[in-house]
Amino acid sequence: YGADATMDLPWWKPIIGMFYSVGTNGWMQHNIPLWFLTCLYLSELFLLLLLKITKNIAVWLICISVIGYILSLYAIPIFPWSLNTVPQAMLFLGAGFLAKRFIREPKNVYAFMIFAICILGAYFIEPLNGRVDMNSNSYGNWLLFVTSAALGISAIIVLSQKINFTFVNMVGQHTLIIFLLHGVATSVFKGVVVFGLGFSLDIFESNITVN
Repeated sequence: YGADATMDLPWWKPIIGMFYSVGTNGWMQHNIPLWFLTCLYLSELFLLLLLKITKNIAVWLICISVIGYILSLYAIPIFPWSLNTVPQAMLFLGAGFLAKRFIREPKNVYAFMIFAICILGAYFIEPLNGRVDMNSNSYGNWLLFVTSAALGISAIIVLSQKINFTFVNMVGQHTLIIFLLHGVATSVFKGVVVFGLGFSLDIFESNITVN
């Protein structure tokens, strides 16, 4: 519900979009976030294949990511299952796979320092790069994109090591279900607020925090 409901889409487009699995141009307007599920599946398959054929994983991941970034600068149509985005998704999946054996939980003081440095770094770097949208295969500057993402991910890892609340743990254990349903839930929430509580739809369309 919202601006999406006013789009003039042919009835068959979202149906084909469920198999095409691209989150742009109205193909998955019924639940746009689902595009990432098939992209993630392809990324894991290609990463597993890469692990089987080479030991120089880090070098190959960087090369594939850079090639994917260069291709994103051209007006290339988005391939089924968001194949264009796979090189960047593989980079982060592979980095996590390589880094997991070295990750240790730091003491509180060091954790705070690491968290603060990473958050501040991401905060100042991100505006230099501008908006990143993996759905549209748009990354800005590749080096800034990767650096900002790495800092943000590092901050979340450190924070998650120090948070041990039942609710947060429960959310973390059900992220896939939340991911699959949050687009639909957002539309239902908008409908309740607008029709049930009488608020204007403009509060959603003009405010990214509540949209």
